[in-house]
Amino acid sequence: MDVICPAKGLTQYCTALRSPKLTISLIFLQNPHLIEMKISSQRPTSVEVSYYEAPAVDEVRPYRIETGYHLVELVVGGVVRFDVGNRELRLGAGAMFWHIEGEDTICKTSPEAPYKCYVFDLAIPTGTPRPVPRLSVLPDIQKAAEIGREFLVAFHSESVDRSLLCESAWTRLLWEAHLAEIGNTGPEIPPSMRAALAFIEAGFASADLSVRSIASAAGLSEAHLHALFRAHFGQTPHQFVLARRIQEARYRLTGTRQTIKAVAAECGFANIETFYRVFQRQLGTTPQKYRVAHERFSTGR
Repeated sequence: MDVICPAKGLTQYCTALRSPKLTISLIFLQNPHLIEMKISSQRPTSVEVSYYEAPAVDEVRPYRIETGYHLVELVVGGVVRFDVGNRELRLGAGAMFWHIEGEDTICKTSPEAPYKCYVFDLAIPTGTPRPVPRLSVLPDIQKAAEIGREFLVAFHSESVDRSLLCESAWTRLLWEAHLAEIGNTGPEIPPSMRAALAFIEAGFASADLSVRSIASAAGLSEAHLHALFRAHFGQTPHQFVLARRIQEARYRLTGTRQTIKAVAAECGFANIETFYRVFQRQLGTTPQKYRVAHERFSTGR
């Protein structure tokens, strides 16, 4: 049974986890949602990168972060159950947890879908505050996996400069958390909406995803969910889901050699006819023509 994200808990939780040394100011220039992050000058001195797959159990033994370390877990598969106040969130690929000394790693999962994650163990001066919220949700699941894989390969390469690797990992993780902050999970989005968006991101590839299930995950009525989506995005939840599916389809059409039928299925469309109709309506062209137009950028060239 999915546990509903609290309407206030996530905002309060993320706010409470921010360091007092981290100042976030809104700059209303060309982008009214741009956030400037002023981060402590303390930086890590080394990083270790690893990959972990939880066993098929409800809960594993957590690891307590040692003094002088930050540990970042980037989830790329399965389900993580994470407590926020007296509620429990269910999160999937794209969830990023930034732990500091004295905290425990994620440990609750699902036997049917044990979580998988890349782990960044950062040695950093004792007492360095957390530079970002403890929990961020990266909107691009594919990119999350690519980031983890890239740094794991680099870590095990003897020719890679260790100090540059450490600096690169630190800034990249900060950057991804920042992008999550200014995107659909930013502070101007109500926490109930964040839950809805996280649920959509985890499940848009399933043809069974419904507005009812999204509303339930967010702890909202369907009418309230529609009103919030209209207010923040100018579209219905269903339209938002379709746009996310088309976004994924565009990546797959130009970045893979999957058949169009396979792309449609993996992006959550029940049949290829619906996929063609939605694609044409949103982009003014067919999937086949779109692929041909971008073929010179394809991985298959």
